[in-house]
Amino acid sequence: MTKKILYALSVLLAGAAAYYSFDNKAKLEGEISRFEETRSKKDSVERNADKTEKTLADTKATLEEAEKKNADLMAEMDLMRADENLLKKSKEEAQVKIDEAEARL
Repeated sequence: MTKKILYALSVLLAGAAAYYSFDNKAKLEGEISRFEETRSKKDSVERNADKTEKTLADTKATLEEAEKKNADLMAEMDLMRADENLLKKSKEEAQVKIDEAEARL
């Protein structure tokens, strides 16, 4: 009788161990799939980050170039305004000379 009880306990213990093993296997597979999803998302984000950083660097370089050109154009515009003022002054002086010549005629 004791043998039968021991055999029954062993079968119950083996069944419990099998159930626990299958339960842990399912949990482990879930963790593995979640890890793989997370890893693929991380890799995707890193690739996008690399592309974005390259785009940002290109944009910064373009912006610096545009700012330099803008500064050059502003300086050139100031020179043109100065030339315009000189030409206006010369025109006024010439107009005064013309008016004086007409008055003498």
